[in-house]
Amino acid sequence: VDPLVVAEADPAHERVGGGFQTAGGVFAAANHVAGFCREVEILTALGEGDPYEELVRGCLKPNVTLTPLYRSGVPTTRKRRFVEESYFRKLFEVYHMDDTALVDEQRAEFDRMIAERAGGYDLVIVTDTGAWSQLGPIEAWLRARHADVIVVDHHVRGDDVGERRLIDPSAASTTQMLVGLLEALGCEITGGTDSVAEALFVGLATDTGWFQYKSAGAEVMRLAARLIDLGVDKTRLYQLIEETSRPQRLALKARALASLEYLKDGAVAVMTLRPQDFEQTGGTIDDLPNLVNEPMSVGTVRASILLVQREPKRTKISFRSKPSTNIASQGEPIDVNELAQRFGGGGHFHAAGARLETDIDAARTAVIAAIQ
Repeated sequence: VDPLVVAEADPAHERVGGGFQTAGGVFAAANHVAGFCREVEILTALGEGDPYEELVRGCLKPNVTLTPLYRSGVPTTRKRRFVEESYFRKLFEVYHMDDTALVDEQRAEFDRMIAERAGGYDLVIVTDTGAWSQLGPIEAWLRARHADVIVVDHHVRGDDVGERRLIDPSAASTTQMLVGLLEALGCEITGGTDSVAEALFVGLATDTGWFQYKSAGAEVMRLAARLIDLGVDKTRLYQLIEETSRPQRLALKARALASLEYLKDGAVAVMTLRPQDFEQTGGTIDDLPNLVNEPMSVGTVRASILLVQREPKRTKISFRSKPSTNIASQGEPIDVNELAQRFGGGGHFHAAGARLETDIDAARTAVIAAIQ
C-alpha cells in the first residue's frame, strides 16, 4: 500500500519552515485499526533517499509496527498542502510521488513477507469484493487458504474466493452489513476522529454518492444519523475525501470530456483516457475517482462509460447509470452491471466495472458494439 506523508504549510511562513508534518495514508489507516486491534503491522514501500522514516515512526501508535521496503530512485509519496492563514482554508497541494509498479524482485519480496506473516492466521475476511480481478496481488495466497476465507460483500456477482460468502445485495454498502456483525460480536462502535464509526460512515457515504443514490433509503439515513450522533464529522470527511484533488485531475477531466461521444440518441456517454493523456498531464489513476460521473449532469444521459488505459494491452472500464425517476422523458434505467458482466466484470445495477486485456481502441469498439 502506498504511504503518504502530509505537510501542512502556511504560505506566509513557508520560507521560514512554518506549518507541521504528519503521516497520513496507510499510516493513518493503521493508527485507526490499532484502536480496536491488539497489534498492527504496516508493510509498505518508502523512498530510499528520503524515507521520512523517523517522522512516520513518531506518528504511529505504540501497537503499530512499521516494516518498510526501500525503493531506489523513488521518493516517499508525500503531499504538501498550502493553507490560508486566517481561516485555515486549503489553497492548493503539491504531490511528490512515483506511481510506477514495483519491480518483480520487490513484488516477490512483498509476497514473501505477506505469506510469512499471514501463514499462522486461521481466518481471512475479504470485504467489499468477491472478484479475483480486484485481488490480484494476493490471489495465489488466498487460493491456498480457500477453506479459511469468508467474503462479506454487497455486490451481486462474485467469484469463488472463499468457502463462505455473506452477501446482501440490498445493502447500500458493505459497511452497512458490518454494523450488524460488529454488534453480534459485541464490539463497541466508538465515535470521534479515526474511530470505528468514522470508518463505517465513510463506506456508507461513498457507496451512496454521499447519499444521492437510490440505495440511500430510510434505513441508510437512520444509520448515518446514528453514526453522526456518535461523533462523526461529515463535513470534515467530505473535505478529506472529495476536496483534496490535485491540479492534474482537472487536466485529465478536460482530456476525458474532450473525448466524449454520445450514443443511443444521447442516452449513453462514452469517454476515453489514453496513456499519452497521463504522460502529458502528469495525472495518475488516483486522480480518476468519480470522473465517470461527469456526463451524468446532462439531462438526456442515462449511462456513462469511461475507458482508461495506462499500460499496454490493459483497459479498465467504469460504468455508471442514473436510477429510475418519475420523469417520463428520461426513459428506463440502464443495468450497467449486466453490461459489465459481458466483459468479465460486475458490480451494481447503477455502478460497475470491468478490465479487458486489450488496448483501448479494441475495448472501446467492443463496448460500443454491446451498447448498440
